[in-house]
Amino acid sequence: MPKKSKKSSALTPRGIDAEVNKRIQEFCEKNNCQSEEVIDLIKFALEPALPKEPTDPDEMTVAQIKNKVAKAWGKTNYLQLSKDPDWNIYHKKTGLNGRLRETWTSYFREWVGFPNNERNLKPAYGVVNGIDIFKNFRPWEVFEVNRKTATKDQIQAAFRKLSMKYHPDKTPNPKDRDVFEKLVEMRDSIIAVFES
Repeated sequence: MPKKSKKSSALTPRGIDAEVNKRIQEFCEKNNCQSEEVIDLIKFALEPALPKEPTDPDEMTVAQIKNKVAKAWGKTNYLQLSKDPDWNIYHKKTGLNGRLRETWTSYFREWVGFPNNERNLKPAYGVVNGIDIFKNFRPWEVFEVNRKTATKDQIQAAFRKLSMKYHPDKTPNPKDRDVFEKLVEMRDSIIAVFES
């Protein structure tokens, strides 16, 4: 019968047996700390790590994306979300096909967030304050105003500042008209929140 290699037994954690518990008590007495806290920390360190959930919608299944959107709407899962009348009104207004992955990726970007690799982008066509405005409809971030505390005047001021840069009358680049029109759309969507 083959002998077990020492290498495989070394990979199994010892756990907290009587000898380890005695050494923890001695350590805590010497360093004036609570043994219960040290034991809890050791148990935590010995637990197997849970796999990390993906945060990028491109790495997620459609079901994962739907559940993330549901949580952003205050629901525990997609089934609850699908029964919410406010969600159904919103979804109908978007005119998007709920059977398509692209639809749910769009909802994810709007309600949950967008991937870190799409933040703080280098200046390029359509990139305003580090965000590709044609790919991500994120008006609060584009205008650099706080969603919870911004006033209508602050939003208007942020829009004016950006419009000076992208207004078709102020720039020779004809593509800036598209950027300006997208900024107007974003401003109007935020202002609508104050008027509702």
